[in-house]
Amino acid sequence: MSRCIRIAVLACLVVAALPAAGRAQARPDPLLLRADSAAAAKDFSRAATLYRQALARTPDEGATWMKLGSAEYGAGRFGMAAVAFRRAGTYRVPFSLYNSAASLARAGDRAGAVALLDTIVTGGLLQITLLSGDSDFVAL
Repeated sequence: MSRCIRIAVLACLVVAALPAAGRAQARPDPLLLRADSAAAAKDFSRAATLYRQALARTPDEGATWMKLGSAEYGAGRFGMAAVAFRRAGTYRVPFSLYNSAASLARAGDRAGAVALLDTIVTGGLLQITLLSGDSDFVAL
């Protein structure tokens, strides 16, 4: 499993563990539960479809955007993963921009990956030395 997927899973667990600010705890969304089950079973295409359906109803859920990115990445749709991870970044989900850069690199968008990594490193969000062991960035 690549470092990108491990980081995405860890970030989703962290975000899921945090209570939503200003909102009462609600029952788990059955659609998200089915999507999570599909992702756990490595049926990433099905998981991505279900996460997109959930996001159509509640588009402001950063954790769900992160999960969608992970599912798209797992399905090998790296360009779509990059977009979903980038959207998760707008909600300040941990590691989302790193995962977006990794997905861009896997998609063959070297310039896009380098530009995003430059933004991340310049912003102090990542030490460049961490990239050396990540297989997602071999092409860079």
